Amino acid sequence: MFGYYDKHQVDETNTRVLLGKIPFYNQEPTPQDEMEIGWVQYNNKSPSDNPAVPVFHPIASTSAWNLQQGCMMEWISPTSVIFNTRNSYEENVFSAQIYETNDNFLSWTLKKVFSRPVYAWSGVRNQFVSLSFARLHHLRKGYGYTTGPYDLAKVPLDDGLWMVDIDSEVEEMMFSYASLRQFILDTGMNDTYTGKHHLDKAPMGDEYYWWANHVMWSSDGTKLSFIVRAASKEHNSRQFGHMYHFSALVMMDIPTKKLWRVPGLRGSHPFHHATLLNCEGKGSFDIGFQHHVTQLPWQKGVDGHCSKHPSLDRFVTDTYPRPKKDLLIVDNEVDSRKISLGKFLPGSEGPVHTRCDLHPKWSRKGDYVLFDSTHVGKQRAVYAIPIKLTRENEGEPDYKMIMRKTEMPVPQQEPKPFPTCKKIFLDLGANIGMHSRFIFEPQKYPSSNKKKALTGMYTYLDKYLGPAAIRSLPSESSGICVFGFEANIKQEKRLSELNSCYRAKGWFLDYMYPKAVWHETGHLLFKAQDGIGHGTASHLVNTMGDNVVKVEAVNIVQFVQDLYQRYNPDIVVGKLDIEGAEYNVLPALERAGLLCTDTPVALQALTLEYHSRLVPDYPANWSVPETFPCSAKTELILLDSEDYVKDGKPLC
Repeated sequence: MFGYYDKHQVDETNTRVLLGKIPFYNQEPTPQDEMEIGWVQYNNKSPSDNPAVPVFHPIASTSAWNLQQGCMMEWISPTSVIFNTRNSYEENVFSAQIYETNDNFLSWTLKKVFSRPVYAWSGVRNQFVSLSFARLHHLRKGYGYTTGPYDLAKVPLDDGLWMVDIDSEVEEMMFSYASLRQFILDTGMNDTYTGKHHLDKAPMGDEYYWWANHVMWSSDGTKLSFIVRAASKEHNSRQFGHMYHFSALVMMDIPTKKLWRVPGLRGSHPFHHATLLNCEGKGSFDIGFQHHVTQLPWQKGVDGHCSKHPSLDRFVTDTYPRPKKDLLIVDNEVDSRKISLGKFLPGSEGPVHTRCDLHPKWSRKGDYVLFDSTHVGKQRAVYAIPIKLTRENEGEPDYKMIMRKTEMPVPQQEPKPFPTCKKIFLDLGANIGMHSRFIFEPQKYPSSNKKKALTGMYTYLDKYLGPAAIRSLPSESSGICVFGFEANIKQEKRLSELNSCYRAKGWFLDYMYPKAVWHETGHLLFKAQDGIGHGTASHLVNTMGDNVVKVEAVNIVQFVQDLYQRYNPDIVVGKLDIEGAEYNVLPALERAGLLCTDTPVALQALTLEYHSRLVPDYPANWSVPETFPCSAKTELILLDSEDYVKDGKPLC
């Protein structure tokens, strides 16, 4: 593996590629797990001409690494490499080290050890920015380095962003976390330079923990960009260390030390060349310090890791899996033309904080692209794609493995379940699957004055999926598909039979179980219990006592995006009844733009029920925070139909 996309992975000769050999790739490293740092020789021969894996030349080893950003290793001179290491006497203390070689690049010597770890290095200034990777580990899992017991302060005065000079080794704290918090509070909700609004309102409470991440230098060394975030353990104790409540993209002018909060954006994956390029769920933006925030015409509504070509107006970026990860070049020299370098199905990458993002990066000359991936069997590896600089036949990549690592099975992509789906209904929290019966067989389940919720549900289905006479047609004619999730293993037999019976009748139904609807992939604790019958009160929250099991969690944002990619439906609606998990799922849908019908990928309507009785932190009048700019919102309908919860009618 390598690490992050802003690092110099390739040396100045454009031939030596830095890599890390790791003992595994789908679990979090402990303080005892080591990465071996080294390099391999790159050449541009095709795999058929050069089938052997290049020889790995070791440099050193470190136990300060993670699976998102590695150990921050990069070339800082023709013969020098910098990376982080763990103090051998104090496992919570980390330092940057510089190793130097002679002309043969086979013998390496430790040249310098700094008292602080490196986060982002500037070759123009020969300085690096440092921050606490121990703090980062506890506040944003997957981006720091694992530690032993750690005293986590909320808003420390003695820790923050540090500047370290490589030549003199002088270090200076530029901003404490307390001063960054105060700066954010002082900015308010409006930017005085552009007149635009900020997205997140800064939390005022003392219960919030503040940190910074994703530090980047501008190419001329005059600017820094970074993301300031805050989270509360009291407000979301189960997801503390994974989620944040506030995020802001901040820039700093180095000569004056002035800070500027970028309006309209939270920051996700910035890349700093002459101006700042920021790619996030809202799209891609070009940003000038205290001057402009301009949306670019590519990668709208899709998050990714983008970086600029060394000399051309050309960008490389990627996407999160939908279900594959897409690797793209955007050529602004030819009307923002998009060139796909390939789509890569991820392997078994473990929980979300050990995932393998592609993190594409250019070689020094921009004639090949490097990326990490798990798409080829039983390994995480670094790959190279030669890029022809001529216009002819561009975009026909020649895949070549740079280095293999670890052995784990890679699953194959599941086949497309149905040939067509023009109208999709999502049954999220399906229980025994009654809503699919209301869709396809409404004549069996009449509504009445005593079943007013069902009357409301039929009105909803008529509006978005068509009248009963249309819905009961085979799906090839109606275009209707139902996809659903249920976490309760007790419903497995029932839902399996329902799938089989309805498919035999020509109705496209796919209930998946036991799987929980969530905002990220992984596993969650699930408690099965009855409300009014058949496990109707089973839930993911307050999982204490008996009947608690671990179930697979499905990232519903990714799932909806995958549906659009597979079927390009005219409409997607659904029902959300997930017993308290909605307080995590709905904000994730909103942040991704899926609750905004202005966007090409969105839910048009959703019936739902809030369960504040299960999650006391959320009041009965809670509403989804509005962060995504939107003029046409998804219709959210408070409607809970538990009618015919025991069914009683034959499935086939």
